Amino acid sequence: METSLKRARANDGVAGAPSATLDGNATAIAELHAAALNKIADLQLRLDACEKSRSYMHGKHRLEVDTLKSNNEGLKSALKWACSIGNIPRQHWLDEGHDEEYAVEMERLLPSFKQIIQSLRMGTVSGPILIHFNHHDEDGNRDAVDHGDFLMPYWKEFAAALTHWSEYHAD
Repeated sequence: METSLKRARANDGVAGAPSATLDGNATAIAELHAAALNKIADLQLRLDACEKSRSYMHGKHRLEVDTLKSNNEGLKSALKWACSIGNIPRQHWLDEGHDEEYAVEMERLLPSFKQIIQSLRMGTVSGPILIHFNHHDEDGNRDAVDHGDFLMPYWKEFAAALTHWSEYHAD
């Protein structure tokens, strides 16, 4: 045994000697372990950054989806108007005591009123909104449209379209 110890001491500085190999392996293992720990820490940092980015993108995506859903509801309401306004027959105006010219002007007014509402709903209004009623009384003065329950759906739709335009299309 004494011979082994002498030989081990004598080989301390010799490369490839048994004691140097053991110390070198331990150092190499320690270095590999440290490198692995560094790599794991680096990967953990990258994973955390990816998770943070994913969370941010998810929130941004959710906001865009909610915005699109809101816009979709606005578009649905923009198209709904077409079904909610009924036509008023010319005979109605005659039955109300108006003359033939008044009834004819109402037949012109109501489609243009619908067109104005559609333009507001679709955001295609490009200038001032003008609602013309071109009827004159017996003295030649411009006549106003009589207010009545039959016109209320038009005015309500106009108000809703104006509100819609203000929310979605106003600059």
